[in-house]
Amino acid sequence: MKIPIIEKTYDKISSYLVKSRDATSVSYNRFDRGDDNSDERSPPTSIIVPPFDENDPEFKVFFDKYHCQKAALICAVFGMSFIILMFTTTFFEFDWYHHERGVDFMTLLGLILYLICGVLIHYFIIYGIKKQQTIYFFPFIVIYMFLILSEALSLFTVIISFIYFINARKNNSHPESHHHYYEIVMYDHTKNSVIISATVLTPLIFVQSIMIYLILKCRNFIAAKNAHAAALKVAERAKQQYPGIEIVHGSIDNKITSRDNHDVERGTIADNPSLPQQQIPSSFSPQDIEEEVNKETNKY
Repeated sequence: MKIPIIEKTYDKISSYLVKSRDATSVSYNRFDRGDDNSDERSPPTSIIVPPFDENDPEFKVFFDKYHCQKAALICAVFGMSFIILMFTTTFFEFDWYHHERGVDFMTLLGLILYLICGVLIHYFIIYGIKKQQTIYFFPFIVIYMFLILSEALSLFTVIISFIYFINARKNNSHPESHHHYYEIVMYDHTKNSVIISATVLTPLIFVQSIMIYLILKCRNFIAAKNAHAAALKVAERAKQQYPGIEIVHGSIDNKITSRDNHDVERGTIADNPSLPQQQIPSSFSPQDIEEEVNKETNKY
């Protein structure tokens, strides 16, 4: 007796494995005819590597004047300096003796952890840029996203509380009651909290958002650079396997256009209108090496 649920699950797993196998297999004869024997097919004549320009405007910031790597370095140095400044200021200004029981060790421990973690996550940015590896950007991105969300939530909570006490004060029908005086005190307290939060948290969220944007921009640049380097490695391996292969830096359209223009200059298209399609040089597509590139970039 066959169980439909088990059969459907088995079919889904089988189709997934087949798709994974097909996705990781690289074909060197994409453009040959399907009725040819694989042993008789000629080796490819070219492999196309997508272009990469480090000075592309996509990797520039601040009106395309500064490179994202330089901006990320400035952010890391600025953040590290701010952490050290906050630690120094708090260490010398804080009253370490609490209720005459000695030094407040918990506050001191938290301050030391703040210094160590803050310096490390910013140093990882500098180290990641030096090594050209995006894995070191992960702690900065996670922590800064958490800080931005927490600060935005705190600011939102304070504003909602202030609005609540404003409405409660307006709707109070017993101005001489004890509850009325409590609302006045809470209204003044919440008003001061809103002013302080808006003055401190709003610029802080703005600066942190700019910093994380620049770091993400730099991370995308390094990832694209590593992907291009991995594509070149795959092309070099193919060239070792097929010494006569040509490495073309550009897209498929550029390759076809340049080939057609070259044929027009030689007069081959006009002189040979019936040129068989199988004589056109076959070439690798960037999709052919996508899986190999992913394997290479996973090392970074």
